[in-house]
Amino acid sequence: MRSITDVLIPMRDGIRIPVDIYLPDGDGPFPTVLIRTPYIKSAPDLQPPAPRPQAMMLNPEGRSNAVMLRLMNALPAMNVLPLIDEGYAVVVGDSRGTGYAEGIYDYYNVDGGPLDGYDTIEWLAMQDWSDGNIGLWGISGSGVLALAAAVTAPPHLKAVVASAHAVDFYHDQWFPGGVYRFEDRVRWALVMQGPIAPLDPGHPKAKGYEDKRQVFATRYARFYERMRDGESMLDLDWATESTQHDEFDEYWEKFDFTERLGNITAPTLATGVFFDHFIGGTTRMFTGVGVTKRLVLVPGMLDIAGEVGIAGVDELLVRWFDRFLKGVDNQVDQEAPVRLHLTGSGAVVESQSWPPAEAEPWALHLAVSADNSLDLLAESGPVGALELVHDPASPNPSPVDTADQRAFDSGALVFTSEPLDERVVVAGEPLLTLSASPLAADIDLAVRLSDVQPDGASQLLGTGQLRVRADANARVIELRLQPVAFDVAPGHRIRLAIATSDFPFLAIRPDASTLNLQFGSGAEVLSLPRIHA
Repeated sequence: MRSITDVLIPMRDGIRIPVDIYLPDGDGPFPTVLIRTPYIKSAPDLQPPAPRPQAMMLNPEGRSNAVMLRLMNALPAMNVLPLIDEGYAVVVGDSRGTGYAEGIYDYYNVDGGPLDGYDTIEWLAMQDWSDGNIGLWGISGSGVLALAAAVTAPPHLKAVVASAHAVDFYHDQWFPGGVYRFEDRVRWALVMQGPIAPLDPGHPKAKGYEDKRQVFATRYARFYERMRDGESMLDLDWATESTQHDEFDEYWEKFDFTERLGNITAPTLATGVFFDHFIGGTTRMFTGVGVTKRLVLVPGMLDIAGEVGIAGVDELLVRWFDRFLKGVDNQVDQEAPVRLHLTGSGAVVESQSWPPAEAEPWALHLAVSADNSLDLLAESGPVGALELVHDPASPNPSPVDTADQRAFDSGALVFTSEPLDERVVVAGEPLLTLSASPLAADIDLAVRLSDVQPDGASQLLGTGQLRVRADANARVIELRLQPVAFDVAPGHRIRLAIATSDFPFLAIRPDASTLNLQFGSGAEVLSLPRIHA
């Protein structure tokens, strides 16, 4: 393997973006895979040679410094070595305004573009070591940058692998269900302080020192100018503005790629994990793309759960690039378009579509029974009513462990089924329907769906959230949960917990409020998309 570091690629407006180029052994030219990162291209986990991870995990790929490593120490690297071993050139680049790239970071550089990805791909295709067949690979932040480049349809882009990223930034990332995604958004803004800060340009005699020094000096001067103008030295204005726009409006329209997915011309592999807040973006990507495509979803939160091992994701990635960058007839595009590794057993379900067309609605009625127990029943229960009270001084806690949700259950209305007689497989987007009396003040709903084990532990299956607006009229509330795929074993029970907060996963609504729920009409239903597998 040979490497060429800190190569500056000019963008159409004169800004230069640095990349590191890793070439396999041999004379070339080579098919080329591009990774664009907002987390600094020279992070140790993006520099081969690197240790091969035990599992190919889907999570943010780059870290700017030791602080970020401690913040995200559970997240392993993107492993580029298998691609280099298979004869691919791999190019890792900073994004505008991050790392040692010139320009100003404005939250994925959507304003006025985004065209840096297009320009980078077309530049790479013209290099003598590249054969002109370019692929994009990205996870989380670099997945967003892969998407942003793909929708501009660069002529030499031949394949995309994008994992765990937003498509509609408002609904997929910042305000799912209209509720602010507190812990992740605040933490991520803090994480981005590193990549956009003035970075040490290194030794004066090192390659590229003067270019890095100029970026360092420019950012330093910008810090001074902001302080002189009475602003925070660090430009996180994009995070502040995003937080302030709590309704989907013109601000968010420019960050919604849904209508532009049809512009993608390169075959696309979308992968994701179920409890990641980007799961809606992953499925949105798959359903919106009109070219050859595949979807792989696996259990886990920040990484793939242990019961599915590597889930074949690393192998599939190489096969995808082999098929569309090298022209290898490996039939990867003839296999089932959708592969789901189920939360629970880890078993695999394949389908021709997402949501799976073969799934049928399975209704579990929410009931307040005569003994005051809260149940999930096959038929509607007796007429009853419950108050769901929101006290901002006493928020419901977000469980740390997906294997045990009882901390959340303790502060929620908890509806539980009888033990199941047979295995149940669910895949799709569950729908919760509630009946409510007039509401005097807005209230947030946070729900968690879980598998109650024989020992009482409550394994997370899915989440959902919704801001319910005040209304003088009684109404039906519909809350669409995030995409799920799971199985529940015989003897286990299904549990639905409904609360008014889920902190710090979601922000706490500051005003107290009460929602009066009605039962017994037949409309109060948890509808699960069940597959008879």
